[in-house]
Order: sequence, then C-alpha cells, then structure tokens
Amino acid sequence: MISTAKSITVFATAVLCIAPLAFIESDEPPMQELVIDDLEPEPDTETYESSIEIHQSHLCLDHEVIQYKFLFHDNATVTVDARVAYIIRDLKPVAYLFYLTDGEKRLTNFSYCTHVPTGTILDITTRRNHFKIGGRLLYRLINIGRDVPIDKTFSVASGDEWYLTIGVYRSIKEEEIFFKLKSNKPCIEIIPLERHDKIGYFSSWNNDFSGTYIGFKLPFLPFGFSFADSLEKEITTTRGTIVSFLSVAHLKGKIVVRLPEGSFYSNSDRWSAGFSYEGNNTGTWAFKASGIGFPWKHIVMLFYADVNPHIQSEIDGCGFTGKL
Repeated sequence: MISTAKSITVFATAVLCIAPLAFIESDEPPMQELVIDDLEPEPDTETYESSIEIHQSHLCLDHEVIQYKFLFHDNATVTVDARVAYIIRDLKPVAYLFYLTDGEKRLTNFSYCTHVPTGTILDITTRRNHFKIGGRLLYRLINIGRDVPIDKTFSVASGDEWYLTIGVYRSIKEEEIFFKLKSNKPCIEIIPLERHDKIGYFSSWNNDFSGTYIGFKLPFLPFGFSFADSLEKEITTTRGTIVSFLSVAHLKGKIVVRLPEGSFYSNSDRWSAGFSYEGNNTGTWAFKASGIGFPWKHIVMLFYADVNPHIQSEIDGCGFTGKL
C-alpha cells in the first residue's frame, strides 16, 4: 500500500514538472525542420570536361557531314591528337573532309582528300559508262590509301571557340577517323551543331557531269588520252560552302565557275587548273570544264560540302587569291 502511494506521488510530480513546458513559446524551430535546413542542396554548378574523344567507329558517318563546337571556360593548355586514315580495297571513289578552326583560320592542315581508283588492265570512260578491269586484286594485296596523323598543342583563353568539321563521302571498312582534345584542367564544353548528308563528290571518269567526256588509259601504264567538252554541274548551298573544283593532267583545258552573286572565275593553266572556296557565300554555284588530256587520261573533279566552315571567306585558285 505504501509502495503504491509512493509511485503515485512520483508520477504526479513528474507531470507537474513537464506539463508547463508544453505551453512555453520557443524561438527554436522543431528538430525536424533544423535537419531539413541543414540538408538543402548547394546551388547548381557547371561541370566541364578535361578530355573529349570523337571516333568514326561510333559516328558511322556515311555520305554525311558532322560539326561540333568546343567552348573553353578557362585559360588552359590543350593538345589535339587526331588521325585520318583509309585503305582502298575496291574500285569505288572515296572523299574525306576533316579540319579544326578557331572561327577564322584552320588550326590543323588537313582539309580534304579524294581518291578515284582506276583499272590496271583496262580503264575506259565513254559517254555513258566507266569500264574498269583489273586492280581489285592489287588493291587487296597492297595498302593504297592515305594516313594523316595530327598532334599539336595550343594555348586557349576563357571564351575561345573552336569548330571541328568531319565529312565522309563514302564509308569503307578500312578507315579510321578519330579526334581527341585534352586539357590540363576541366574547362571544355562540347556542343553538337549539325549532322546532314549535303556532301558530294563528282568526277569525269565516272560520268558525274553533263556534257561529253571520253577517255582511256593504257594497260598497266599511267598514260592515256581524254577529251572533255562542256562538262557542267550545279550545286546549291544554304549553310555555308566548302568547294574544290579541279581539272588535272590536261594538255589544254579551261574551267569556269559562276558564283551565287553572278561573278565569274576562270582558269586555263596548262596541266592543272583549280578553284576552291571556304566561306559563308551560299546559293547556286555553276561549274564548267573542257579540255584535252595527253599523254594522260585527265580528270575533272568537284568536291563540296554544304556547311558553315567557320573560316574567313577566301577564294583560292591557281595564281589567284582574293576576298569575296
């Protein structure tokens, strides 16, 4: 009985001591709110890369052009490690475009290359067909192609912009295109700009021009004969223009180019006449060539890509350079 009374007394005392606390106001927030405040996330921060790699094995470009923009967010030292290589195993033409610019000029030397294989036993072009006999076994046994390694180091400042352009006219099995950009600190932002199929390569050997072209090459020898009359082709660009128009190995020949605004460029140099342009001039371009090839089967070639080159506009021709 006494023990029960003591227990009641202790319980009553505890209630009297604790109950007033429930009615006392406090400036401190509840414990749960303090925990939530302490766990609030920090403001978002931008994160940039210190190394970027681009590979044709992942891009799988085939009759396509792709372009990237690199934006640097800090002063840094960057290295460019790149390679363009291919080995031809058949008698079909290839053409590649690859260069890096800072918005005004090229930072790498490689621009574009083309290759049109010929038949070793017989190579004859008529008005409608191109007959090629022999050479397939030769191309399978011998590594015929090109390999261009690029290894350069640059200093960049915060806010600098670079542009990488890659074009593949025809993808083949034995080709390698890769680009690696590495910085001494995380400061690189990569921005994909565009990817499309506005790229073209045309040759007189394959009857890709209107007009008349007839030519043949002697068996197992580089010598031959050709005749070209009023070969013509038009292209239209809307984003920007990269173009090269060449007549090579002609004894006598002439090329004429009509630019979109209506001006003309012509060249009649012996053996080789050329025109190239990289810039933002767009519209319809018209190309025309004529010539006689001897003692070689001469070729007329046109390569273009409808893309903003991010290079100061220039026309380059044999014996001519000028601003538009």
